[in-house]
Amino acid sequence: MASNQITVKTTRGPRVLTPGLLDEEAQRAFSEGQCHALAIAIAELTSLPLVALMYYDYNKEDEFGPLEEILEKSPTGTLPMDIFADSWYHAAVKLGRDRLLDVFGLRSQEEMINTYLDDADVARNADEPTYYHIVPTSAKQLATVHAAGPPGVYGVRPNLHAARVFAPTALSLALEPA
Repeated sequence: MASNQITVKTTRGPRVLTPGLLDEEAQRAFSEGQCHALAIAIAELTSLPLVALMYYDYNKEDEFGPLEEILEKSPTGTLPMDIFADSWYHAAVKLGRDRLLDVFGLRSQEEMINTYLDDADVARNADEPTYYHIVPTSAKQLATVHAAGPPGVYGVRPNLHAARVFAPTALSLALEPA
């Protein structure tokens, strides 16, 4: 490994990254367990709001109510960790009304949901497709849920050092013509 390379832990093992190069290895790292770190680093640079792709098990509605009501009642506008700690799947920053930025560039909410939909259902052994939503979140929530989650699903602490190295390059993806 070259001295300037960075090793990051992901849900699928370590990835060796070249600083500032968003190649396939970096894309895998920041979409397999370090997405939260990259989203946090981009938000630090830009003050853009953090969002998470999560699923809401509508069987929980009987106990907790509709998702929209839960968000409305939340003092922070984010989801309560005690209910949704196992429901998070991906993190990004939000630009405008419908655009999200992650390691793959600027995408619509629908594009991001569709990217992870099948993979998420397979990972969760879901018998039926689940409803996925893009919801507001915070750096604290993202770091907490990933660090506390079961290994192989979440369980990866954010590598903010690595993410901060890659954040400017990822941010430049938002400036590229579509």
